[in-house]
Amino acid sequence: MFAPFRKMVILLSVLGICSALSGQELRSAAELNAVIYGDKTNCATFRIEAVALESMSYRDASHCICVQDDTGAVRLYISSTNCNFNVQAGDRLDLSGVTSPVLSQSGAAHAHKARLLAHGTPPTPLRITGSEFFSRKHVNRLVRLTGLVRSAFTDEIDPRILIVELHADGETILIPLLANPSVREKVQGLTGARVAVTGTVSPRGVSARTHAGAMLEIRNVLSNFEILEPPPADLFAAPDVRTLDRLRPIDIAHLEWHTARGRVLCVWDGRHVLLRTEDGKSIRADLDDVRPPQVGANIAVCGFPELNLFYLNLNRARWKPLDDSFAPPEAPIPVRTVDLLTDETGRKMIRPELHGKAVTLRGVVTPLGPDVENGPGFVLNCDRQTVGVIFGDDGGCAVPPVGSTVDVTGICLVKSEPWTPSRHFPRLTGVDIILRTPADLSVVAQPPWWTPTRFLIALAVL
Repeated sequence: MFAPFRKMVILLSVLGICSALSGQELRSAAELNAVIYGDKTNCATFRIEAVALESMSYRDASHCICVQDDTGAVRLYISSTNCNFNVQAGDRLDLSGVTSPVLSQSGAAHAHKARLLAHGTPPTPLRITGSEFFSRKHVNRLVRLTGLVRSAFTDEIDPRILIVELHADGETILIPLLANPSVREKVQGLTGARVAVTGTVSPRGVSARTHAGAMLEIRNVLSNFEILEPPPADLFAAPDVRTLDRLRPIDIAHLEWHTARGRVLCVWDGRHVLLRTEDGKSIRADLDDVRPPQVGANIAVCGFPELNLFYLNLNRARWKPLDDSFAPPEAPIPVRTVDLLTDETGRKMIRPELHGKAVTLRGVVTPLGPDVENGPGFVLNCDRQTVGVIFGDDGGCAVPPVGSTVDVTGICLVKSEPWTPSRHFPRLTGVDIILRTPADLSVVAQPPWWTPTRFLIALAVL
């Protein structure tokens, strides 16, 4: 498993020899960073005296460590072959090595020699705000941030990594952690807590997410989190979403937990819930790795609010039952796709007032399935218009044969573009029908036997 790292060390050593022949040697952290973060492919030797900002065992010397001198702070890989001592925060080190295009991509250089000069007092982290974090004034410095742990989730491109979202002063700061299962569970238990986190500012996160911006990197996971306020004892005591009435998307982009109460209209794709609230509004909740509720149940939902110009969503949501009663399904409204998608003259016209309403319509199953945008299902053609039909979570539904005429009954989900700062006026894009049970789908007529394909086969035979 260490073969790739050995190859990298050999490559960097060769690069170091080449650069040494050029006579260039960098003597400060500022000079070193100018090369590392420069626009051109670089290869230069360096030798600096600097203070370690964090501790590191020599057994873990394949990892980065940040050091600083009077000119700034720099991130270095220290080779275990030439560092047989544990580095303590505050130690003064004599470091020499080489820069390379490979390590510059992660904002670091390779120190192939390290010598301990003296022990010292661990440095005090700089207290900064979320906006200062992205100012590039504290590159590789040891900092302390205060904020809310909004979520902690597994990185889908590297399952060993747990990514923590810290909201501080209106900014979202990502903290990637290499954590074992027990540490992972404890960190995820901090969701909703207000914490102070100590770490170093990495302007280039070590990830394929090249546009994520700076990340906060920490070494000793648990000791670097100080709990200032524990997670709420009852998340569902958060403010009601009705307090957000008439706010714009940008006004609620960084708000904390909010709650909604109502009846479950439909559930699909294992984590999406559409809720009819007590005041008659339809709210979508995207659950955060929890078992979904049953259709018709009365529940409370708690999550982080987002909205387009029409509807409110609660993201990373959790839910709890309010009582054991289940409301009967609503009587569906008979519609045609022209009623959903056009006006009386045939021009495109989507009706947002149908969002969350129970509807029934008839159409022909098209060959554009079996998956549609919001989950497994099929596409229905009716009056030369198409609507996505999504299977709910009750199971038992199957895609009818292509060309068959079907009646579908379900909850209308009006789709829209997501709101972003550059898209201040997101537009509605279409509708899907969410089936609640297998009884919501019935085949009215099987596909005709005499199809164009069979006609062509018969013609070829003749």
